[in-house]
Amino acid sequence: MACARQAPGGKPGIHKLQRFAGPDRIEALLDWQKTSAPKGNQTNLLLEPSDYQILQIDAPPVEPSELQDAVRWLLKDLIDFPPHDAALDCMTVPGEQTGNSPSRVLSVVTRKSVVGAWMLHWHKAKLALSSIDIAEMALRNIAVLASGEQAVAFLHVGWDTTSLIIVWQQSLCTFRQLNIGGGQLLAMDDLERATLFERFALEIQRTTDAFGRQFSAADLTLVWLSSVVDAPGVARDLSAQIDLRVQPFLLDDWLSLEDPPREEDVEQRLDYTLAIGAALRMETTP
Repeated sequence: MACARQAPGGKPGIHKLQRFAGPDRIEALLDWQKTSAPKGNQTNLLLEPSDYQILQIDAPPVEPSELQDAVRWLLKDLIDFPPHDAALDCMTVPGEQTGNSPSRVLSVVTRKSVVGAWMLHWHKAKLALSSIDIAEMALRNIAVLASGEQAVAFLHVGWDTTSLIIVWQQSLCTFRQLNIGGGQLLAMDDLERATLFERFALEIQRTTDAFGRQFSAADLTLVWLSSVVDAPGVARDLSAQIDLRVQPFLLDDWLSLEDPPREEDVEQRLDYTLAIGAALRMETTP
């Protein structure tokens, strides 16, 4: 959990980094929100990655007000439950439409029962839940702190997995997830580490090449790298493998961390990056 606030003319402030664990974690979080949360803060919840899908499809030729209903039926063969049971949201992918090629949308889809269960917790506690979001958008909120309108790749090495997103014009355009993380990096010898970075380089190259073909107007030359372990070292090793410039992304360069991660957080392999990104939703979303 993280709280964000925007200082006038300054960096977004991040405070109250906190973890709620155990079988009563939801009740503990709600109790904290009721008794200790800063007044006026909005609550943005992230779904578990296993609870949703992101699907890129051609945008149907309908009015914006009809987009979600049209997309719902286009997804019927792409999801494993009835479309009327789906809760979904759509994000328009930026770029110029050429010739007869349709524009594209990213559709985030989950079951209504998943969304409803989370909403019920807050309803019973008589608290407001401002939004239900996803990890990829939390990373987007962090990436745009540095990218502005430019196209950039953002790679986050978490403890268990690594996420790769590309943003352009402050919009999420594409994403990948690799099942390897900082915990494994720490346990690798030099040869295993070199092999890993070759894999990273291959995945980044494939993803950025595909992005370049789809978004020819975007000029992607930079990878920002965030990592739970030694971001400067990881960036240096990766830059030796790819043609793109790789630059370490250090949260305290872009944010005012009033409660920075503690040594015990690292020892317990806690990663607040996604929580921080979720807290930034209202600060960075145009």
